[in-house]
Amino acid sequence: MSELSHELYDRQIKLHVEDIEGSVLARRPDITDRLSKDLLTRTDLLLQELDRRIEGTRARQGGELRALRNELAALGDKVASLGEETAALRSILEALRTEPASSEPSPTRASLD
Repeated sequence: MSELSHELYDRQIKLHVEDIEGSVLARRPDITDRLSKDLLTRTDLLLQELDRRIEGTRARQGGELRALRNELAALGDKVASLGEETAALRSILEALRTEPASSEPSPTRASLD
């Protein structure tokens, strides 16, 4: 019962404050205009600050993305060169396999040891 009475009291107080605010604003339109302009000014400043933060984040992430793309291109080049080296080693290995066995090591075989 006590909780209910507190809740009802709080609702009545809120209604009284809203009624007072409404009546003051209705009698004084200049206050309403100043409050509206102040609210719009603050909202505009907030939006400008958010826009600056978004641009800063975008610039940072753009730089990081460019760096990652450059790193990816460098890694792609390394993979391509490793592919070429692997192909060269395979051809040497294939040549060694098809070469007839002899007692003396061939120059290719000696260079690998």
